[in-house]
Amino acid sequence: MKYFSIAEFLRSDAAEKYQVSNIPSDEELLKVLTNINALVNNVLDPLRAMIGRPIIITSGYRSRQINELVGGSKTSQHLTGRAADFHVRGFTPQQMNVVYQTIQMIFDFDQLIFYPSKNIIHVSWNGDKNRQQSWVKA
Repeated sequence: MKYFSIAEFLRSDAAEKYQVSNIPSDEELLKVLTNINALVNNVLDPLRAMIGRPIIITSGYRSRQINELVGGSKTSQHLTGRAADFHVRGFTPQQMNVVYQTIQMIFDFDQLIFYPSKNIIHVSWNGDKNRQQSWVKA
């Protein structure tokens, strides 16, 4: 982890708003941290090095309670630290689309979703089970 900290993946606007914890349980902690490190080392750090601009994590790990509060899927990869939503500081939706296409062409990933209306990209990493699924969602 060269460009990111674990704290960026545990920070949650919803947790702050609703005053609830977004820290993995003791039983989950090692697995969540391992998954976050794999996502960062295989996708986010190399992407950051390539584009040369800060990548802002808008949603990383989510506790079950936070995931419910934000309307996340019951099988969300955010629950295990395998997924992150992000934007590149100062990038327009058109520039974020280029980032999305770059990830599609160059990186291994499990799921990749571009939300132009929110100007964010969701990316997940699932090791040797990566499915290379990608789509744009309004």
